[in-house]
Order: sequence, then C-alpha cells, then structure tokens
Amino acid sequence: MRFTPIAFALQAVCPLAAQVIVSSPAAITHHVQIQPIRVKKTNGVAATTFGTGTTETYIKDQINRVWAQVGVQITWLPMVDYTNNFAYDGAPTSYATTVRPDTHLEEIVDSAGVPPKSGNAIVLNLFFVEVVPGFAQRNDNTANGLAFVDSNGITMHVGTELLTWQAGRDVVASVAAHEIGHNLGLIHAEGQPTNLMSSNGTEDRLTSAQKTTIFANRSGTDSYEFLQQAATSSHYQQWAATHAVTGGPEDDQDKDGIVNVIEFMLGLNPKVFSKLPTPVVGANGLTWTLAKNANALADGLVYRVESGSGETWLTAGTAGSGSTVVQNNATSLVVRLNSGGGRRFMRMNVDVPMALSSGAAAAAFYPPEEEPAPRVVSDCGHAGCGIHTVAP
Repeated sequence: MRFTPIAFALQAVCPLAAQVIVSSPAAITHHVQIQPIRVKKTNGVAATTFGTGTTETYIKDQINRVWAQVGVQITWLPMVDYTNNFAYDGAPTSYATTVRPDTHLEEIVDSAGVPPKSGNAIVLNLFFVEVVPGFAQRNDNTANGLAFVDSNGITMHVGTELLTWQAGRDVVASVAAHEIGHNLGLIHAEGQPTNLMSSNGTEDRLTSAQKTTIFANRSGTDSYEFLQQAATSSHYQQWAATHAVTGGPEDDQDKDGIVNVIEFMLGLNPKVFSKLPTPVVGANGLTWTLAKNANALADGLVYRVESGSGETWLTAGTAGSGSTVVQNNATSLVVRLNSGGGRRFMRMNVDVPMALSSGAAAAAFYPPEEEPAPRVVSDCGHAGCGIHTVAP
C-alpha cells in the first residue's frame, strides 16, 4: 500500500544550518541499494544529480554518515538515463509557478520500465527531476523531494548552485537521506528539530525508535525487504564502509601520512587531515600515550611501540631499547622514551591481520616531532518530501 504524498518545506537560512550533524555510527549490519535515474528531456537537457567526482563522493559519504547511525550503509548502482518530458517537469503542462500534483510521483514511478528502474523490487529507484511533484519549480539554490513511505520510489530536484559549495552539498545530502528515510517507513518527526525526518530540522539524527520502525516486518514489500543483510565483516571493514574508505588498511585515504588502519585504531577521521597523539616531555623523558580502541583489539590488531635510532628498532621496554612501558592495558598503551642515552625515536608498529588485508604487512608511524626522514613504511502514514534552500 502506498500512502498519499504530502509536500512540506524545510529551509536552511545559513551554512551552519546546512551542516550534516549526526550521532555516533553503529556497526553496519545491513545495506540499502539505490538505482539513481537521471531524467532528461527529448531535447537533451538533463536534471542535475549529485555531480561527478568529488561532489558526488562527498554527498554520498554524508548520506552514509546519516544512515550509519542505525547500522545501515547506502550503496549506489551506476546512473541510468531516462528520457521522458513528463517525468522531467510535468510537460506538456508548465509548473513554473503552480504546484505540480503530488499524484505525478506515482505516475512517474509506475510508468517507467526496466530500465530505467531496477528489475530488483528491493532496490530503491531515485528519479532526479527538474520539478518535483507536490511543488512548483524551485531555484538553483534549492533541493527538494517527494517519496513514498514504506514503498519504493523517490523523486528529487537538486539545484545546480548547491553543488558548488560545501553547505550546499550538505543540503543535498540531507534531503536525499530524508527521502530515503520515507522509503524505509519513516514519517515526519514534527517537534524534533534535531531529527533527520523533521520538516524544519537543523540536524540529521535518528532515534532508536526510528530504527525499530525501519527494521519492522510489515505486510508487502517494505523497509524490511529493502534492508539487505550485510556480509559478516570485521570492525575495521565496518568502519571503512561507514566512512566510505576506498583503499585498503595500508592506504592513506586523506593523504595525511597516517594510513587507514592507524586512523581506525586511534579513532581518527580517515577523510580529514589528522595528527598522531603528541608526546609529552617530562623530567624522566618523552612519554607517548596511545588510546586503545576495543573494536581494533577485537580485530586482532596489536598496539606496539618500538624505540631506536632510526636504523635499529627494539620493542619498547626490552633491554637496550632505552624506553619503559609505563602502562599497557585494555584502554591505553603508555611508553616513555628515557632521558639520556643519545638521540632516539619512538614509532608505532602494527601488523595487519590477513583478515583485514590482502597481504600481511606492518606499518611504522612516528610521533610528531620525533620522525626520522624519510618516513618508513615497511613490509611487515504518508509519503513525504524535503526542501532546503540556502544562499552562499
């Protein structure tokens, strides 16, 4: 059963309001697959999508940040083009100033064949259009959409200007994540401004009650069927999926000199330039504290510090290493590089288990200001819609 679409408006008046603000991610247990469909007119004019390259990647990453809150990853099939004047803007009628009937959502979704729609009933079909049913035509600083609740089908408009700046791209991600929420059975969360499904929200959080709704098995093909079981994976792999990390554990996604597995172990963001914890200078020497991640320990990753001159390295705390293990428990590893004894360095050395990588390897990482050059890396209900308008 499909609920009658009801349009609503949500306006973000400044870049701050456009930020994608979410709660902590959960372990990824399921994924939802989406078939993006770019609608074109017969004259070749095409609706705007998420763009290409970095803009598309950024928007999809932000959508995944939203849905990672409930352990869901959004995956995307390749874009399919669909030439249909009616689907594009409601032609031959003009909706430049009058509202396009929301019943057009059902006409667009049901009249499209396979392709452009996916032949798999549990893959969500998202149509990028110029005029969304339930709205008049919107400007290029606006993103809006209309989607079925607990049923398959989304129409969405992306203003071209939004792709040119970060707050605009955040708006696009919020609207898309909101519309996906409708397909997954969520209705509007009125009076909850920090919720993804609010009609005038400022944040994109999801609640445990909404997760229960999404995962509930109701009659017909609905959110329960749209949620596909994720393959059993390590905590690292779940973390990598949540952050849309494309490389392996030994790769450096954000090119900050810290490889992905170390970012995971130390709770860093693999998409933001990060620094290793800074050692503290004291009377007895240089002390380096590394906080431990329980999920990394569960994956078999071992926090190990070595000390040496840059050519010869010994495990911290062993004879001749010139270092002392101050603490090594489930929550932290603290190593002190003792004063005296000449110039020495400390490095974090990690063996990457075969289960996390295509091959065994160990990578060495040095604390700030104590790094030899060069760096060593060795082999070792209703339907709903959302609209956000922003000005750069």
